[in-house]
Amino acid sequence: MKNTCLKWNNIPESARNELISELTSELSILRAKAKITQEELAGAIGISRQTYSQIECGKTRMSWSTYLSLLFFYSSNKSTSKLMETLNIYPNNYMSKEPE
Repeated sequence: MKNTCLKWNNIPESARNELISELTSELSILRAKAKITQEELAGAIGISRQTYSQIECGKTRMSWSTYLSLLFFYSSNKSTSKLMETLNIYPNNYMSKEPE
């Protein structure tokens, strides 16, 4: 478990920003496909509906922990898991590297 945490933390800030940006641009499509309201989704990942709305509109940058929560949520959802694979917005390239 410690190595996994270190690998998540080892992802450079520039790569995190790129991954967050890519996911942000797809949020409304993913949420529509999951047939879930902003309030339901925000509750599922532990943020307010207002915060989620600001993220989805691009007015607020999501945190890395919110990115990970959304990644897990949409990857685990039957309606969106295939789309998540197609979008290819996982930090896989960084997960295989050993921490420095």
